[in-house]
Amino acid sequence: MSNLSQDTSADSQTFLKLMANAGFKEVLAELGRPVTEKTKTTTTVAAQQGYQMPVDFNWIKSFKVTIGTIHYTPDEEESQEQWNYLTSQPRSGDIPEAFFVRPRFGVGGTEVQIYPTPSTSGNTITVVYEATDKDLSVAKYTTGTVALTNGSATVTGSGTTFTRAMVGRYFQVTDADGDGLWYKVSGYTSATVITLENFYQGTTDSSNTYQIAEAFGLPEDLHMLPIYFSLWHYSLFKKDADNVAQYGGMYKVGLLEAKRRHGTKSRSNIIKGNRRLSNRSGSYPGHFPVSIV
Repeated sequence: MSNLSQDTSADSQTFLKLMANAGFKEVLAELGRPVTEKTKTTTTVAAQQGYQMPVDFNWIKSFKVTIGTIHYTPDEEESQEQWNYLTSQPRSGDIPEAFFVRPRFGVGGTEVQIYPTPSTSGNTITVVYEATDKDLSVAKYTTGTVALTNGSATVTGSGTTFTRAMVGRYFQVTDADGDGLWYKVSGYTSATVITLENFYQGTTDSSNTYQIAEAFGLPEDLHMLPIYFSLWHYSLFKKDADNVAQYGGMYKVGLLEAKRRHGTKSRSNIIKGNRRLSNRSGSYPGHFPVSIV
């Protein structure tokens, strides 16, 4: 972003990074966050109606309760008034009829309530939800060298100080003989050993230069959108009308194209054209990392 803004001052770079993270969250919200979809399971507790969702919970996608081998998918009650009316007649039972999401958007944690109140402990609750994503804030890590074997997910470092916080970031061999692909870090063993989410496809080598970087959780063709968003707001702050029009236009057009390309999880025109088969709407409104630090 410093190249595009032609401004390397510390204050401006801080502002640009802040706006890039804000743009990332806006793009996720506009796309419905399919790229951050997660699944959470827990179990019922007898006489307990409410169950706290993960801290990164944003919007619910689906909810089911499994009793033995039978899956129950209760209807969602979206109205607080209707939920109050329903629960004003307390009832207990294992087969769920309705659920209600009480969002708190990070203040105390979102809670999902079930009606009737479960009467038995140990039944599995499965929630599929769209998760929030954290801001990019850490500079890329390149210390030491690494050994990799083709077809293995293990990365063994020499002179490295890997940390558990690196799980979820992205790894790339930067040697000329590397495969040029980015791999998500899925596990941490020690300061010299981490695990990749996929098997390494490059050439076996005992001494590779590399980088581990944070990345926007977006499809590779959308990674510039948060940058355009940031430069647009930077130009507004600078009262640069030409760049406001340029970067604002690039962001808005890019966002429209993003919705067209990634409106569903499938490339099938049949699914894309059939809303009954392609219902991504929740009850609430290949990655290529680009480090912004």
